[in-house]
Amino acid sequence: MKTVMARSTLLYMGFSHTDRYFNEIRSEIMTLKIAAESGTQVADTPETTSSLPDQPKAMPLSHAVVADRPPPVKDFFAHHEGVHLFSWEPERHGYGVMDRYLECVFRC
Repeated sequence: MKTVMARSTLLYMGFSHTDRYFNEIRSEIMTLKIAAESGTQVADTPETTSSLPDQPKAMPLSHAVVADRPPPVKDFFAHHEGVHLFSWEPERHGYGVMDRYLECVFRC
């Protein structure tokens, strides 16, 4: 899983990002990628995640398609998790939006 996360840009569909083990791996990969981009060494400790930059990267580590996430949550995920959220309001647009996102992904 670490190899795939380190070498690929992932697309999460309806994923809640609440799995602690998975989040730990994602955080580790994000820290290593940031260190590689800046040319610095990073110790393999949990403290390294607290020194992440405040600005999001031009290319996120992953994308997520999830319903009903407000702009502050989207900004948090972009800046601190390396995840770009594609979101919509289900009460306005329903849940067929997920299908339309999948159609676009398959066409690309």
